Amino acid sequence: MKGTKQLSELGAVVDCWCSYLRRERDRNQELSLDDIVGGLAEHLIRFLCRFKDCKWKKEKEWRLVYMPEVGNLLEVKCRDSERGEVCHVELNLSVEISSHGAEIGKLPIREVMHGPTSDPELAKRSLELLLCQHEYITVPVRGSDIPL
Repeated sequence: MKGTKQLSELGAVVDCWCSYLRRERDRNQELSLDDIVGGLAEHLIRFLCRFKDCKWKKEKEWRLVYMPEVGNLLEVKCRDSERGEVCHVELNLSVEISSHGAEIGKLPIREVMHGPTSDPELAKRSLELLLCQHEYITVPVRGSDIPL
C-alpha cells in the first residue's frame, strides 16, 4: 500500500516523542505547551523533509537536507531563472580541520543525477566542473529519465 512505510516511520517518531514526554513527566520536569509542540514540530520537520512522492521512487536518489541550528543560519541567496526566482544556500563541500585538529571529511558522494532540464549537456558539464573544483573527480554525473 502506497505510503505505508512512511506512515509507520512517522508513527515511530511520534511514539518516540511521546515516550520522551512521559520520561520528562516522570522526572517531574515541567514542559510548557510551546516546548511540547515546538519540539514535536522540529522532529517532524527533520523527518518529513526526507520523504518523496512515490512517483519519484525510480530515481533512487538521496535527499541532502541541511538544517542549521538557530543562530547558525546560512545566508539565503536568490537568482533569476526562466521559471522565476530560485533561492538557495551555499554549502561548503571542502575538507576542513575542526577546532581540535581532526579532519572533517567530504561527503561520500558516489554519483550525481541532475533533474529534468532544457539543456542536459550543460547541466552535466556544470556539475562535473563543480565536483572537480571540490576534488570529487571520479564521481559520475547523469541526467534524469523523467521528462521536463
